[in-house]
Amino acid sequence: MRDLLWTFFVYPIYFLKLIMVELNTLQKHPPLLAIQLQIWGYYFLFYPFLRHTYEKVKSGQDLSELVYGETPISSFQKIIKDLPLSENDRFVDLGCGKGMLAMYMAQVHGIPATGIDIIPTFIKKATQLANRYRIHRAEFKKAPILEADLTKVTIVYLAWTCLTHETRTQLIEKLATELPDGAIVITTTYPLQDPRFTKMGSQTVQFSWSPGTVFMAKLGQT
Repeated sequence: MRDLLWTFFVYPIYFLKLIMVELNTLQKHPPLLAIQLQIWGYYFLFYPFLRHTYEKVKSGQDLSELVYGETPISSFQKIIKDLPLSENDRFVDLGCGKGMLAMYMAQVHGIPATGIDIIPTFIKKATQLANRYRIHRAEFKKAPILEADLTKVTIVYLAWTCLTHETRTQLIEKLATELPDGAIVITTTYPLQDPRFTKMGSQTVQFSWSPGTVFMAKLGQT
């Protein structure tokens, strides 16, 4: 009963409020607002569910790991607000989806940013929009997230809510062995539990599916 109430009554109101907050946030950044509106229009009108399903199946990855959800820019701002960002940082979004976080980091903070995703349409459309609006510090690559090059990355965003325990374990090892010391990893739903990382805290923010928890950890002991 509670799930039905959430799905048919509470969630539509929650989602509408989320959209309004997102639009208000992006008004301060006109190129990003234009990009977001075009993303919503394109995926609503020209990217049918069956095509998305086909691309997920063709990827060869466990479909349960490819459930789509978004981190709004308004929530992402809260997540990173206390980080001492600089143009010397390098940002990567593992499983970037439509690519807004990478474009935000590049456009607003001037940080070179890379979005990695296995769905080709996500990468193609994000690349087109970044080029159209001259967000030159954002790039997008089609690849499994376990194959991403992390050797120069200082900030990782990893929405691993739907990833299996096995994949999360592989990712932790990759992060611990490839990232430079002091790199920061932000994860959703599950904390990064490994003695090679120092926990930095957690907070609750809004996602496209519901409110949820994000965790932050730094590679190395402080």
